[in-house]
This record gives sequence, C-alpha cells and structure tokens, in this order.
Amino acid sequence: ADTRIDLPELIRTPAALLRSWVFLKEHILDHDKEPDPRFQENGCCDYIAITNYVTDRVKMIDKDWSLQGFGGGKRLHPWAVLCLEQMVRYHIITDHELCEASNVEFNQALNNTQMNEYLKNLLDFYDDARQRGYTCAHPSGVLRNEAEFRSYFLVLQSLNEGARMDAQTKVVRRDGTVLLVNRMMALDPEIINTPHMKLALQTHLYLTN
Repeated sequence: ADTRIDLPELIRTPAALLRSWVFLKEHILDHDKEPDPRFQENGCCDYIAITNYVTDRVKMIDKDWSLQGFGGGKRLHPWAVLCLEQMVRYHIITDHELCEASNVEFNQALNNTQMNEYLKNLLDFYDDARQRGYTCAHPSGVLRNEAEFRSYFLVLQSLNEGARMDAQTKVVRRDGTVLLVNRMMALDPEIINTPHMKLALQTHLYLTN
C-alpha cells in the first residue's frame, strides 16, 4: 500500500483499511506501559516510539482512501469517515500526552499539520453528504459526529491564525478565521446549535480577540 493503485494485490479494500486502523488502535496504542522483552533498557516501549510507528501507518491509511477516490466529492464511504474521525482523535490525544516532551522527541507542529489535513478531508466528506441530502440522523452515521469535528477544525484554525503575525506590520492577521466563521455560521442549524459548536465559537472569540 502506497502510491500504486494499478496492482490489485496492493489495493486495500475499505474493510482492510478499517481493520488496519482497528489493529493499530487496539493492539499497538495504549501498550506503552506493558512489559515487552524486546525493549531491554526500560522493559517496555515508550509512547513516543509507539506514536512514531502509528503515525506513519495512519498516513498510509489516509493515503489509500484518497488514492482510491474516496473524499473530495467523489466517493463517500462511512468507514472512511469513521477512520478519519478516530485518527483525528488519536492526534489530539497524542498532542495532550506529549505536550511536555522536547521538540526533538515530539514535533507538535507536524502533529497539528497532519491533524489539520485529516480534518479538511473530513469536512469534504461532510459537505458531500450534505449535498446528497444527508442529515445527522442518516442511518449511515456519516454525519453523526459532524459538529464535534467541525468544532475541532475551527479551534485549530483559530490557534494557527492567532499565532500568525505579519512580518512587516507586526499585526496578527485574522482574515482567514473571519471567513471560516462566516462559513460555519452558514451551516445547518442542527450543527450550529450544538454544544460543540457553541463552545468552539466562544473559544475562537477568546483566541482571536
């Protein structure tokens, strides 16, 4: 699994991609404190090493979905949405777990960049589903967590915008988040009126004022 999609034996089916993520989640993550004879120095594998391993494989799962045409208004699949949502949560948890790690051990900017890419892909899926007439109650579950992840995206963009300063004027530029908030406010009321979005909008005001 990588950039080749012309060889059938190298293509992971949606079911295989979901199983790949579930394996990482259930058999690799959260094992940093379990004894492992392969690590003789401290008797177990630390979370930083686990994160490096999982993050590389998560990238390839996302890449496989994209290479097969899922997302971007092309193909919609509930398992692709499920994988991306849980992968975003993984990056959020990683950021929390390693917030005190050194820059050498953990690259927070890279972690946030990857999370941002997954969130953008998720929003494409959500927009596609909305154009097809789906609502949060659709039995596929594609939009079940839409408000949660749109709120994450807004907060992350607010953090990025708050740290962006014009090199000449030394003034923080906020045009991007103003446009983003306007787009958010145009969403369906069933999203805007959720606790997730209300908290995200309040957080945006604190971060950008």
